[in-house]
Amino acid sequence: MQALDPSKLGPRQKLSNRHRRWRKLGTWSLVGVFLMIFAFFLVLDLGDMGVKSFPITYIVRSGSMAPAFNTGSLIVDTRFTSQMPLKPGEIVTFANPVQQGVLLTHQIVGIVHKNHKVFIKTKGEANKYPDAFLTPESNIVGVYHFAIPLLGYVIVFIKTRWLWLAEMVAGFVAIYVVLTKVIRPARKEIKS
Repeated sequence: MQALDPSKLGPRQKLSNRHRRWRKLGTWSLVGVFLMIFAFFLVLDLGDMGVKSFPITYIVRSGSMAPAFNTGSLIVDTRFTSQMPLKPGEIVTFANPVQQGVLLTHQIVGIVHKNHKVFIKTKGEANKYPDAFLTPESNIVGVYHFAIPLLGYVIVFIKTRWLWLAEMVAGFVAIYVVLTKVIRPARKEIKS
């Protein structure tokens, strides 16, 4: 068997098997992380599209529930059904009975039975006083499950600037192609 001259080996041939394994592991780890992020957002989107068994998400736009969750957080709710028991201290998302089209996420401070209907009295954790209205149980859309701080800002940025992001990705892909397919082969030709 003939020994190879190390000075004639290319950069890829100089890597030991250990380095190749670590590089491969790093690549697959990165792919795995991206797939998990994709799956997470897919689950959130399916819930927002109305698939009943998936959670629904909302972006917090005010600080009325601080410190439970702050402005810019992404809150994840379980879809509310009338069979779910309501109790004081629970955080719910509901359609504001006073302002059409506005959703609020506040804590239940009381339950009122009036004319064979159930109403909830709510309060934002950071507010001094409870909300000035009673909310019918039928206005409740979700029960708070958990919050992810600051992720709401990221989602708003992506949704409002998707074209800009697509252009950035296209630009990075173009730079990568130029570097790997044009410049690198040209440098190899010059050396030889």
